[in-house]
Parts: sequence; structure tokens; C-alpha cells
Amino acid sequence: MAALVVSDLTDASLEGLGVFDVLMRANKAHLESEFAKNRIKGSEYSTVYLGSLQAVMNTALAFLLQKDKQDLEAQLLQAQITLAGVEVQKAQAELAILQASVDKVPAEIALLTAQSTKVTQETANLTAEALNVPKQGLLIDAQVTNLAKQGQIADAEILIKEAQVDVALAEVGISQAKLVNLPKEGALIDAQTAKVLKDVALADTEILIKQAQVDIAVAEVGIAQAKLINIPKEGAVLDAQAAQIAQSTLNLVSEELGIDAKTANTTQQTANLVAEALVIPKQGAKLDADKDVSIQQKLNLVAEAASTAQKTTNLVAEALNIPKQGTLLDAQSSKVTQETTNLVSQELLIDAEIAQKTQQTTNLVAEALNIPIQGTVLTAQKCKLDAEFDVLVLTKLKTTEETGLLAQKTATERAQTLAAGVDADSVVGKQKTLYAAQTSGFARDAEQKAAKLMVDTWSVRRTTDEATVADGTNVLNDVAVGRAVNKLLTGVGA
Repeated sequence: MAALVVSDLTDASLEGLGVFDVLMRANKAHLESEFAKNRIKGSEYSTVYLGSLQAVMNTALAFLLQKDKQDLEAQLLQAQITLAGVEVQKAQAELAILQASVDKVPAEIALLTAQSTKVTQETANLTAEALNVPKQGLLIDAQVTNLAKQGQIADAEILIKEAQVDVALAEVGISQAKLVNLPKEGALIDAQTAKVLKDVALADTEILIKQAQVDIAVAEVGIAQAKLINIPKEGAVLDAQAAQIAQSTLNLVSEELGIDAKTANTTQQTANLVAEALVIPKQGAKLDADKDVSIQQKLNLVAEAASTAQKTTNLVAEALNIPKQGTLLDAQSSKVTQETTNLVSQELLIDAEIAQKTQQTTNLVAEALNIPIQGTVLTAQKCKLDAEFDVLVLTKLKTTEETGLLAQKTATERAQTLAAGVDADSVVGKQKTLYAAQTSGFARDAEQKAAKLMVDTWSVRRTTDEATVADGTNVLNDVAVGRAVNKLLTGVGA
């Protein structure tokens, strides 16, 4: 893509081919038409001209800047369309591969049928040959030399026929195993996708080979039927057939090796499926372990709730003891008051009996000296009781705060999985609002991008074809634009 140059904008002449030059000639034609009709006065001409000049310059610059961008976006759309077509072709190719795999099955069945027919015909030939034994007895004198060779050939043919029967039975068993394993092979399709393209070519080749083998088997049936007629003539070619039988034996060994390889492949696939089946219980055990962890977490929450309830019960019991402690303090205070009253009474009694009981006065004086000490002791006890009461009050407040904290933690944990009970101004509420806004934003962003792509394609068509209009079909008319603008202003709160 060529870079923008000044000549794309203007050729610096009135007859230039730049975007600005072309737009200015069109603008000038409109201004002259309006001026000639006296719709623009002489004093307004310069103002209108300068305004249109600035508008044309901005439009020309915007056109040049958007031109390359629109081209690139059109190329991007084309590339996306091409990519979608390639994906469709890929899906069609995969479908064709699966169909080719299905088409292989009838060819294999036909091959097995032909081989079975061949074995049946060969058995009939052996029966016919057994019927010819009495006739061959008449030729014993002439065939003494060939008798040993014929016996060996007959034994070899019997072994070959038995081997062919075993091979056919083995191939039938393999086909049955393949039929049983067809559902299991479905699980391996994803892993074999990378190999599918090569398998298609191999499948076509194998189909041709199978068809050739069918033709060969049919031909061999015809040959075997011809042999039934030519048995009297076969005496002369027995030596050549012995070499051919040896080669056929080697071919049977190769086919047996191929069957063994296919059997090993099927065994490995079965082992892979068994290994996958062994993994499934482990996955189930993991799910059970996760479930047990979740149940244990729920039990822990229940235990914490029970502990909190017990603490609350203890606090209630302590709160019930507080009035009793107050009653005890009142009783102790009454006791002190009563003792003080008693002391006063004793002092009056001492004054009345002072003359008679000098010794008692001395004792009362000594007791009076002990009163401040007892008062200090009572004051200390009162302070101790007050401090214990304050500790109880603080403990109650602490327990209340801990209860509130546990309730808040419970609400916070519930907010992780439930929508109820979450304050919109909380951190969790803000996060949920943010996630909802982001989800809506992603959806709106996708809508806006899709709308922009469609509008840009219309803009490109409008630029190259002035007959392109904004109507109710493409929903780019003023009514639709007005609805979109009102929706936008409503969304931003304007």
C-alpha cells in the first residue's frame, strides 16, 4: 500500500486532481450558484468561503486518512470470509474421510466373501480329485516316477488349504472384532485427525487393492473351475505347480504376519481404551474427595456457629450474674453502714460509762484507731469489685464485637456464592457490579464493533457509489441514527 503524499491532498493548483482540489471546485460551484441567487450577500461571502474552505480541508484530510483504513478493514473482512470458507472445506474434507472409511467396509466384506468362495471351490476341487483316485490307479504303472512327487504336492496342497481356511477364519474374526470396536474407535477420531489426510490416500489405494484382490479371487475361482476339467492334464505340470505352491506358502506366511500386525494394533487400541477406562474411576475419586472437602468445610462452619452460640450463652449467664454481684455489693455496703452505726453507739456508751470503765475507754480508743485502717481495707475491696465489674463489661463488649465479626465473615463468605445480603456500596457489591458492568461492556463492545464494520462497508460503498442511500433497509437513516443517539445519551446519563 502506497504512503500518503501531498499530491493526494492537493496539486497546489485550481485545476489539480487532489482530493482538496476536487472538493473545492465542487464547493466553489455551489457558492457561485448561491451567490448568483442572492442567497449569500457580498459581506457574507468571505465568511462563508473561509468556513467552507476549512470544512473542505478537514473533509479531504479525513477522507485520505480513512481511505487506507477502510481498505484494510475491507481486506480483513475478505480474509475472514476466506477463512470461514477454508473451515467449511476442512469440515467437508473430514466428512469425506469418514465416508471413505465407511466405504472401505463393503470392499473388505466383498474380499472376505470372495476368499470364502475360493476356499469352497478349492474344497470341491479336492473332492473331485479324490474321486479321480481310482482312475489314477489305472495310470500307476506309467506314473510310478511321478507318484512320490504327487504325494508330496497333495500333502502340501492340503496344508495350504488348511492354512487358507485358518487365514479366512482369522480375517473373519478380525472383521468381527473391528465391528465390536467401531464405537470405541469413535473416541479415537479426534486423536487421528492429523493422520486423516494421509489415510484418505491410503484408503483409496487399499480399496483399489481390495477390488484387485476380489478380481483375482474371482479369477482364481474360474481357474479352479477350469482345473476341474483339466485335472487329467495336470500330470505334466505338477513340477511347475510345486514351485508355485512354495511361493504361495511364502505369500501365506506374509499374510499371516500382516494379520498378526493388525491383531497387535487392535490389541493396543483395546489396551488404550482400557487405560482410559481406568482413569475414569480416579477422576471420580477426585470428585468424591472434593465433595468430602466441601462437606468438611460446611461442618467446620457449623462447629464455629455452635461455638459462637456457646460463647453467647456464657455471656448471657455472666450478664445474669451481674445483678447478683450488685446485690452482694449493696449487702456489703449495708454491713459497713451498720458497723459504723454500731461504732457510734459504742462511742456513746463509752461516754456514758467513761467514769466507770476507764479501761474500756482505752480499748475503745484503740478500736477507734483501727477504724481508718478498716475503712482503707473496705475502700480497697470496693475498688477491686469495681475493677472486676469493668473487666466483665469489657469482656461483654469484646464478645459482642467478635459475634458481629463472625456474622460479617459469614455474610462475606455467603456473598461469594449468593447474590442476597450484599450491600451495593460494599467491596463485594462493587466487585459484582463491576463484573456485571464488564460483562455488559463486552457485549456492547461486540455489538458496536459489528455495527462499525457494517457502517464502514456502507461508507466505502457510498464513497465509490453515490447511488447508495441510507434507508430503512440498512437502518442508517436519520430516524435510526436519532434513536441510537438518544439511547447513547440515556446510557451516559446526559
